[in-house]
Order: sequence, then structure tokens, then C-alpha cells
Amino acid sequence: MNADDPRSRQLDELQQVATRLGLAFGREAEAAETPAERVALFNLFDRCFFSVRVSIALQLRLRREARRQDREDAREDRDAPETEREEALERAEAPERLDYTERDRDREAERASLPLLLDTLDGVVSGAAA
Repeated sequence: MNADDPRSRQLDELQQVATRLGLAFGREAEAAETPAERVALFNLFDRCFFSVRVSIALQLRLRREARRQDREDAREDRDAPETEREEALERAEAPERLDYTERDRDREAERASLPLLLDTLDGVVSGAAA
């Protein structure tokens, strides 16, 4: 995925809007008079920047996937004899199992997906409207 891709431009635009909203909510939270107002505005600030983090992670993931696909396409373009490919497949070992710490680390990471980003932005919009 490159910068000319419409999906990339859309994510950039969403990220810029969420950043601007987050900064505005942050300024309002700092200027709030009551603790209840501060907490409410901070929650909106926090949701905006969660959206920013998710959109960044999603862009990085999409770019990584595009690079991986490009490498796979380049690998397929090389004309290796069929016998070598078959031998390599026969010798392929079972994939390594993840140890427990790697699985835990994966669970703790924020997963980036477009539905998660859109759900978060919907929450920001409804919170802002309230």
C-alpha cells in the first residue's frame, strides 16, 4: 500500500481529524472548571488518540502486508525448476510453535483493524454530540 492508494489517503484523513479533535478535547479538558467536566473531556481525548494509534497501526500493517505480497510475487516470478520446489516442499519442517511468552505478548498488543477504528470513531462522534 503506497501513499497514492485511496485507502491510505482515507486513513490519513481520518487520522488527521482524530488528531485535531483529540487536541481540541485536550485543551478543553485542561481549561475545564469541574473535575466531572475534566474527566468527560479526557475520555473524549483518550478515545481520539486511541483512534490515532489504531489508524497508525493499521497503516503499518497494510504496508507490511503489501511488502510481503511484493516479495512473494517476486519469488514466484523467478523460474526455479519444478523438481527443486517439490523437493523443498517434501523437506519442509513443521512450523515452530510459539512459546508462551510470545503468545502473551501478541495478546497484549493493540490489534489494528478497520472495523475497530470505525467503532472507535463512532464512539468519539456520539461522545462529542453528547
